[in-house]
Amino acid sequence: MTISQKDVDHFRAKNILPEGGRLTRYNSSNVIKIGDATFDFDYRRDSFDFKLEKQKLKYIGIPKLLDDTNFNVFLTNSGQAAINAAYFYVDKVLNLNKIESHNDYLYVGAYRLQSIYQIYHSKKSSECLWICSTATQFEQSLSQDGYWKLVVVDTTCWAVGSAEIQRIYDKYINCCDLLVLFRSHSKLDMGGVEYGSLGNLSLFSKDQALIDEASEKFKRILGLSGSFAILDEIPPYLFSESFYESSKRRVQAIVDNTLFIKDELESTSLSTYGELLFPDHYKYFFLRLKKDTPAKTIEKLIQKLNFTLGIHLKDVKSCASFGFNFPSVTFYASDENIGHFFRFCPGVIDSEELKNLVLCIKEVFSR
Repeated sequence: MTISQKDVDHFRAKNILPEGGRLTRYNSSNVIKIGDATFDFDYRRDSFDFKLEKQKLKYIGIPKLLDDTNFNVFLTNSGQAAINAAYFYVDKVLNLNKIESHNDYLYVGAYRLQSIYQIYHSKKSSECLWICSTATQFEQSLSQDGYWKLVVVDTTCWAVGSAEIQRIYDKYINCCDLLVLFRSHSKLDMGGVEYGSLGNLSLFSKDQALIDEASEKFKRILGLSGSFAILDEIPPYLFSESFYESSKRRVQAIVDNTLFIKDELESTSLSTYGELLFPDHYKYFFLRLKKDTPAKTIEKLIQKLNFTLGIHLKDVKSCASFGFNFPSVTFYASDENIGHFFRFCPGVIDSEELKNLVLCIKEVFSR
C-alpha cells in the first residue's frame, strides 16, 4: 500500500464521519472506527478511549507482549506531547531531579525539556532509566544492568515491528516496575507524507494495580495539557495490516539508502570541515562541523550546498522532521547535543538521485 501526498485530502476526517464533520475537542457520544481501531470519547480532555486488539498493536510500534504483561496505550497529538508527559510524571509523581541515561545524545525536544523541569541526566540512578532511539549505537541502549522504578524509551527512530523495539521490551520489562514506550508517528509511520501530528505513550507492567494507578495519572497529565490525539490528525490507513507491511518495506528502503551513502563516503576524506556520524538506526546521518569552524565558512558551506543540491537533485527540501519519501538536508546551529551540524535524510529515492546526493556531499565537503 503506497500513500502519496495527493492522497492525503482524500483520507481526511470527512471519510471518517459520514456527515463530513470535523472532529476536534467536542463531539459527544461518537464511537469512531478508523481501520481496525475504535475511538470513544465525550470531551477530549476528560475521556479519550482507544481500543485495538492486542495482536494489532504492532501497527503503532508496540512489541509482542508477554502474557503476564499488563498495558495501556494513549494516543497523543505528537511525540513531543508524550515526552512532556513522561518528564511531568518523573518530576511531579516520582519527585526525581536526576535520571539515568547512557546515550551519547538525546532528541533535542527531550534535551530542552530538562531545563524546564530541572531534571538532569547522569550515569547512575536507581529510580529511572531514560533510553532514546536517536542514540548513535543501539547496543548501548541494551547494555544497562540494574532495576529501576521507571524505564522510559523513545522508540521513534526504530521501525514498527522492528527487532530493536522487541529487544528493548524483552529486556526492560523484567528490570523495572513500570516501562513506558513513546514514539512520534509523524516520522516513519505515515507513509512518507505529512498527514498530521500523532504520537503514542504506552505503559507496561507485570503489576496490574500499578498500571491502573499510572494510567489514571497519565490520563490526567495528557488531558489537562491538551495532549490527546485529535482524530482529524490520525491517518485511517495507519491501522491496517497492508499498510503495516508496506510501511516496514518503505522504512527498510530508507535504511538501505543510508547504508549505500555510508559505503560510498567511506573512502572520502571530509576531515577538513568535520566528521560523519551514522546512528545505527540509519534513518539519517550527520556531518558534524569542527567546533572552531568560523561563521563565514559555515555560511559559505550552506550556500554552496544549497546551490549544488539544486543542480543535481530534482526534489530536495530542508525540514526539521525525517522519514519522508523525498531527501532533506538541514543545517542546525549550536545544537546542545552535538554542536553545529548538517543532517542528511535520504528518504525513499531512486538510485540515480541517491548517487547525486553522494556527489553533492563530496563536491561540497571534500578537498
